[in-house]
Amino acid sequence: LIDGFPYSEQDWNTFTEQMEATELRIKGFIALNASLELCIDRMEQRGIRSGEQVRLLRDEKFHNFFIRRYDEYSRKKDLIVDIFVRSGVPIINIDAAGNSDEISDAFQVTVQSLRRSR
Repeated sequence: LIDGFPYSEQDWNTFTEQMEATELRIKGFIALNASLELCIDRMEQRGIRSGEQVRLLRDEKFHNFFIRRYDEYSRKKDLIVDIFVRSGVPIINIDAAGNSDEISDAFQVTVQSLRRSR
């Protein structure tokens, strides 16, 4: 499981060199997809974890902070997906709009199918 990695083409190149040296390979990229509205709702419900600092911009409201976080995540995810696509790694999309049990079940089924694939 690689969460939010690679951040750049150089990260990817270094990572794949290490994978080749150990004779490991990536079987697929699982993308958990959720809408902006759903993510904002989840961030508002989750609240701020103990000790976590929120880096609000000057005069920024929490709602705008959540939008900014989603946009940053989307840009990073798009970069990562592009790297994987260009490298021939299959992309498996999971709709993350359900409840946590449904999402977990879909994720587990997908992981199991990747384990069985050659």
